[in-house]
Amino acid sequence: MNLGYGGNQKLGYHYAIENGFDFVVLLHGDGQYAPERLPDLLEPLRRGEADAVFGSRLLARKGVIAAGMPLYKFIGNKFLTWIENRLLHANLSEFHSGYRVYSVAALRSIPFGRNSNDFHFDTEIVIQLPIACPAIAELPIPAYHGNEIRRLNGLKYAAHVLMAALKARLQEASLLYDRRFDCPPPHTYSPYTSRFDYESTHAIAIRRVHPGTTVLELGCAGGYLGARLRDRKRCFVAGLSTTFSFGCRAVCFPTRSSCA
Repeated sequence: MNLGYGGNQKLGYHYAIENGFDFVVLLHGDGQYAPERLPDLLEPLRRGEADAVFGSRLLARKGVIAAGMPLYKFIGNKFLTWIENRLLHANLSEFHSGYRVYSVAALRSIPFGRNSNDFHFDTEIVIQLPIACPAIAELPIPAYHGNEIRRLNGLKYAAHVLMAALKARLQEASLLYDRRFDCPPPHTYSPYTSRFDYESTHAIAIRRVHPGTTVLELGCAGGYLGARLRDRKRCFVAGLSTTFSFGCRAVCFPTRSSCA
């Protein structure tokens, strides 16, 4: 069964997560990339300095034009990368490398299963990674270009890439919401603040809940209300809240409130 370019990656990444792997390598099979550079790309991950490492053809000492990349592909790569860097506040030399190494822990932290099964899966994952775990490194790699057959529709790919980057930028500005790009680390995800300084549902709950009560707080956000009930009224509090795009979790502690 043909799962598509992105679908094949999803299958491989899920397998790596389920079987406790440490790293996953994406290496295009068109002969353009040098597999002998793999130890170099792995090293920043082994040292814990990066969550993902991309091999960049555009950082190589020998220019990609001299290595055989057609001029229109070089211009297209540079143009798309420039726009993506501007939209995403990034500084990558190229967004479209087919030689990447990911830590499985980083893949586990992003909802890559929601991404496209098409070729712009790679762009979507580059958008997600800096949100969840920003340590991305680039290393120069040689590239070899020949008469390989390409199945990629360049204009369609470019349109999908730019649309994904634009959606991510609009979401950052709170003008659009896409679950693919809602993946901040749990300890930084707190869209709500406490509301105790005026007549709010938080303030009313604090007044009306009796000391020592067992409380189930639905939609507890950062756990502000539960913490106040615990500290001031010695309540047992169980918090339940959505965790970006992965569903819900509830954690209960008899001596303190918790929300995850």
